[in-house]
Amino acid sequence: MTITKIIDEYREKIINSPDLQLMEASEYLTKLSALLGNINEEIRLRDRLYANKLLEIMNEGNSVAKAKVIAQTTDEYQNLELAKGYEHVTIEIVRSLKYRCNVLLHEQESSRNL
Repeated sequence: MTITKIIDEYREKIINSPDLQLMEASEYLTKLSALLGNINEEIRLRDRLYANKLLEIMNEGNSVAKAKVIAQTTDEYQNLELAKGYEHVTIEIVRSLKYRCNVLLHEQESSRNL
């Protein structure tokens, strides 16, 4: 299973769990945080592939500006942008899960004090 499919699966499960409990939220938080490392590695790889493509286009005699425009229409650039998008989505889900865990912890502490 690819990283993107795993993230999509987690995102779907989280969306469909309005009463997400602390243990489940912390499990997703841990897994998604670990996946961020894989996503960053993927971004580095795709960035290098895009840079190589850009250099290749520039070596064909194109100006830098024209080469950038051409390179942004390639699969290498589209794949890089996709990876960056998944990084952003994953970071936002992690932030949301951290907030959810804090709220649940606060609720548990409050109920114990009653």
